[in-house]
Amino acid sequence: KACPTGCLHFGSKEDMLALGGQRVAQLKEHTSHKNAGLYDPAGVGGTHVMYVLHDIENPEAYGGLPKDPRIPLLVPTEPRLNGDHPRPVGQKRSDSWRGSP
Repeated sequence: KACPTGCLHFGSKEDMLALGGQRVAQLKEHTSHKNAGLYDPAGVGGTHVMYVLHDIENPEAYGGLPKDPRIPLLVPTEPRLNGDHPRPVGQKRSDSWRGSP
């Protein structure tokens, strides 16, 4: 995969972390963006897309990226093919609000 302008890069997580780190170092060294950083939030286990931001302390300014994202407590625990609804992590189907008393 390629980007004609060279803005997008594709590769393994490790390669992208290294490349992002290099770009952040360049920004800090050669521009006034001393608060530059790599956006790959740990609160959700990282993302499939990383961003080099001029101001890592203000990700909301970049299209509304959340500053400290978290995985919600209510997530599906199995596929919804059976019509099941999300329930708190660790709650068994028999304990579900939708199901048995």
